[in-house]
Amino acid sequence: MTLVAHLNPATRGFESAAAWLIATNRANSVNITAHRTKIGRIRLVDEVQGIERTIRLNPNLPPLLSLGRRTNNLVEKMALGMSYPNGDRSHWSPIITELGNPKTSLETLMPTQQSRRIEFIAEILRGLIFDASEHIAAYQICETVHIDELGHAHLPVNVGRHLAFFLFRRGALVVTFDDGKAAIGVKLSKEAQELGLDGRDFEGLPNHWHREEWTVIYGSNKAPKPYDEAGITAEELQVVVRDNLARFHTQLEEEE
Repeated sequence: MTLVAHLNPATRGFESAAAWLIATNRANSVNITAHRTKIGRIRLVDEVQGIERTIRLNPNLPPLLSLGRRTNNLVEKMALGMSYPNGDRSHWSPIITELGNPKTSLETLMPTQQSRRIEFIAEILRGLIFDASEHIAAYQICETVHIDELGHAHLPVNVGRHLAFFLFRRGALVVTFDDGKAAIGVKLSKEAQELGLDGRDFEGLPNHWHREEWTVIYGSNKAPKPYDEAGITAEELQVVVRDNLARFHTQLEEEE
């Protein structure tokens, strides 16, 4: 099926609207023309079957917001900042306005040719959609992860460590991770740091690991290291972290 989106160039933010249709695969190509296309409307034409339908944009809303309100797709709504990973409604993101009316640094990056501008915006939207999909999947996985009485949780291998905040939001003080290919380590929540926990003070971890107040890590995506040189397994790491947490909680109780 070949769908062509026809937009009138006088439609406010028509480039971002066209980019959204391309990024979400609602159209295969776009045609910017005033011929038979009214301002504020999008004609979607199936050129093979000769079927046509019209999408009306709300003239009082940015086009991306108008299109986003028409979908029940959680990934798409989150990509536009209109929803949280759990499905709760949120205030729409400024990115909607920025892509509809590029200014400052974004405008300087925009190609001058119209078709290339639309594809450029579509690529940004694809990135937002990908990130939203990753966040929603991680949220759902992390909702089932056990957080023990010490405040420790282990991040599932299929969740990026940058998404450990889903566990922190649920009350985890410290998260251990092992992505199975590039990095193994520990991340501390802001709450843990405010309580006085410091990754640099952790006992029992290999000395050659990189240490910061908020993390202790061996390897990374940019600089992966062989696991057989880590000096500790993921299972041993969790035991060490729980031991450190137990001592930390005892110390807090004694100070009280």
